[in-house]
Amino acid sequence: MRRRFDLRGFGVLIAVAVSIMIIAAISSSLARIEERSRQAGLETARRAVSSSALQCYALEGSYPVDLSYLAENYGLQLQEEKYVYLYQSFGGNLKPVIEVIER
Repeated sequence: MRRRFDLRGFGVLIAVAVSIMIIAAISSSLARIEERSRQAGLETARRAVSSSALQCYALEGSYPVDLSYLAENYGLQLQEEKYVYLYQSFGGNLKPVIEVIER
């Protein structure tokens, strides 16, 4: 006796495999979107500090000594719960070293 191939079981198997592939693709896409968003946030924070320091230099003729001066006088909003800000000033007329690192 020959057994007949059960097509219903095969159809369910195909549906499960396709579902797994779709879920994996969506998960991968979400991870890439999250990484791009994280990188964009870091870059935005870096640009905010840099442009505030440059604005201070343009208006006052020297770069500020620290970030608190930019926050108080130029409206720089620091997200210290999310980022660590490194700001090294080497004198009023030298551009400071600015780094923003995710916590």
